[in-house]
Amino acid sequence: MKSNPTVKMADEAAQAKEFRASAERKQLYPSVDFVGQYAVLARFNNYDQFFQKFQRNNITAGVAIRFPFFSPSSTQPLTLPRPTQ
Repeated sequence: MKSNPTVKMADEAAQAKEFRASAERKQLYPSVDFVGQYAVLARFNNYDQFFQKFQRNNITAGVAIRFPFFSPSSTQPLTLPRPTQ
């Protein structure tokens, strides 16, 4: 039975649906991301005159926290495409 391609395809489709359902449940939890950006600013476009405290090497860091209270993607049911035969 395990060597039958139809059974293998059905088993893999069921496993894919389980993974997708698990991922959708996890979207209901809050998520935290650590973000950062590094930039080397040019001097030829007069950044040093525009900004009072000009730094050529610019680093930005932060934390992004998301709470999915009213997320429309988590309230609508997901429709999966039907496999072709």
